[in-house]
Amino acid sequence: MYFDLGYVLLSDPLNSIELHLFTQAIPIPIEYVYQARDRTPADYPLKWSGYMVTVGEILHSQLPFVNPEDWHEMMSGTSRRDIIYATCKSLAYMYKQRLNRKQ
Repeated sequence: MYFDLGYVLLSDPLNSIELHLFTQAIPIPIEYVYQARDRTPADYPLKWSGYMVTVGEILHSQLPFVNPEDWHEMMSGTSRRDIIYATCKSLAYMYKQRLNRKQ
């Protein structure tokens, strides 16, 4: 099984704080991964990091009502915006805790 993950980094060099957090993992059915792989040329220079076609593009080609930039809601019931917001909210809390420890 494959998953879509976002990565959020907060860097505060003045306070020597750097925090990293991943978003909620969204499972991606293997057939979408295979389709993305099949649509990616063998000589694609960024193949080490993923495929040329996104999951959103694959879904949109089969289900035109799915927004290719926010397919997460169809797959998980939560919009991409809300997934990123929840991660940033947790990161802000962690940052506040770290700042409080420095005082």
